[in-house]
Amino acid sequence: MSKVMLYGASGSVGKHNMRLFVAAGDEVTAVCQSGNVSGVDGLIAIVKGDAKNLIECENQCAGFDVIVCTVGLYYTSKVWNKEWPLIIKSLLNAAEKNYATFVFADNLYMFGPEAEYPLRSTCRAFTKFGSKPALRSSMDEMILSSKCNCFSISSMSVGTSNPPSEVAEVLVKET
Repeated sequence: MSKVMLYGASGSVGKHNMRLFVAAGDEVTAVCQSGNVSGVDGLIAIVKGDAKNLIECENQCAGFDVIVCTVGLYYTSKVWNKEWPLIIKSLLNAAEKNYATFVFADNLYMFGPEAEYPLRSTCRAFTKFGSKPALRSSMDEMILSSKCNCFSISSMSVGTSNPPSEVAEVLVKET
């Protein structure tokens, strides 16, 4: 059993991952800005927190084995460029300081439209094409250069992206 700190627990990805950890027998504490997560009564502990706050994250994650980021942000380049680097830096710092594994629920932006599919766990062909893909590439570079065990899990739904026939799950780093 692991102690899991899950940031971004109020969204669909966070709730799904929370349920997977609980089903595996892990002890889960969810962090969200509001301090409220609906539909999870009694399954987990819930705390209010801000993934952009370096010191707060470090303190909240003390004693946890796994730190999971399923944070969702308002879908604009302006918000992403301002907030994602702070979030990744804070959570990676917390993982490093607490000797925890960091798991990032990522997407496929960092590979860009020129990627060769199917993607494999060894793929490092990150793109700088477009604002969001370039940002996601730099975020994964931060993860790769960190000192902790890190997983960046990326997936794309069948039929919703080009090429539609592939589902990719990419492990970015494990030390």
